[in-house]
Amino acid sequence: MHAVPTSYHIARACGLVVWLASGCGNEPTNDDGVASTTEGGSTGASTSSGPADVGSSTDGDSPHEPEYCAGVADMVEARAAAAHEELALVGLSVAVSFDACDPRQFAWGAASLDVAEALTVDHLMRAGSVTKIFTGVLLLKLAEERLLELDETVDSFGLDVPFASSITIRHLLNHTSGIADYQHHEGFRQALQQDPSRVWTPQELVEYAMELESAEPGRHHAYSNANYVLAGMIAEHAAGQSYADALRTHVLEIAGLTQTYVEAEDAWEGPTAKGYLVVDGGSPQDTTGFYHASQVWASGAVVSTADDLRSFLHQSFSEDFLDAPSQHAWLEFVPTMLPGITQYGLGLFVLESPHVTAIGHNGAVMGFQAAAFHHPESASTVTVMQNQLALTPAGTLQSDPAALAVEILETIDMALRR
Repeated sequence: MHAVPTSYHIARACGLVVWLASGCGNEPTNDDGVASTTEGGSTGASTSSGPADVGSSTDGDSPHEPEYCAGVADMVEARAAAAHEELALVGLSVAVSFDACDPRQFAWGAASLDVAEALTVDHLMRAGSVTKIFTGVLLLKLAEERLLELDETVDSFGLDVPFASSITIRHLLNHTSGIADYQHHEGFRQALQQDPSRVWTPQELVEYAMELESAEPGRHHAYSNANYVLAGMIAEHAAGQSYADALRTHVLEIAGLTQTYVEAEDAWEGPTAKGYLVVDGGSPQDTTGFYHASQVWASGAVVSTADDLRSFLHQSFSEDFLDAPSQHAWLEFVPTMLPGITQYGLGLFVLESPHVTAIGHNGAVMGFQAAAFHHPESASTVTVMQNQLALTPAGTLQSDPAALAVEILETIDMALRR
């Protein structure tokens, strides 16, 4: 166990991160090394890259891409580098693809402050509630394979919850099931803080949600991580595999993702960044592994690289990966009452800015934040991962990588319009 903050600050931070569901879904929420870049194929498939050398960069240009690509990529790199410095982040990793240009990856800062290890584009980080995109797509792929139907009710899968004969898989994925969030249960919060390393079963998480008041399904949107725990249980039932194995078989292998895992279930090799908590501008404190990932499971336990997240989201917007009926269901949105989030689909939401409409999800777990967003009009995809969670003394987030992702999408859109 790593050293962690104590007293008031850790209590505030733990309480916030628990409430955020490893996902920041309720809130559309110092090393000056030069970024490293790698090139990838125009299909959006992930590519591997060597470690980033602090103070150096590699050319990501390809002779077959349009001439304007390098200039737009330079603008993206400059904006992200400025954000790394302005926010004083421990480490920042960004991956982007747009138009007919090759994907780019960038990394700044440190993967570990203990041994002065530079962050590279290959470092794995926790994705938080970006996991919900994966879970939503998994259920869509299982529906394509006729292993389930989105309008099947949850009692068909042996789940005993209020309104089980009325709640559908679609209700779970767009958060209109009426099922409360177990992370709002005071008993769960207390149990988690008393034993942060406890390994939770999905059923234990659901039981806390069942002790809270449920609403009638289909009436309104209410963000709840219990929905995605139940969705993970349904995926296991339909696929006859563990959640991690089902995700690998029906999504990751098809998409060619080699650096994405479910932390609560998978083992992996390769560099993994440490996560840091910063409270009120104080010193970063290592909180890696403070909570066991089973407490968020199918709602927030994915670990990945920025480029694997980018490749996954980019491919998911192609009918080569999700067929037309799945695309339609995936992007059928319901209105929300969440600040800054106008609509929620089957595992992803809409952020509106003055210049772009971004579709994706953000996430936050102790020590990490992430965001993955797509702009359909410019066929641009941006993912942002950071190994730092910065809080005010009141326990609110000081920054959200979703904001940086949208700014980068705006930069790309305006550049392509010139």
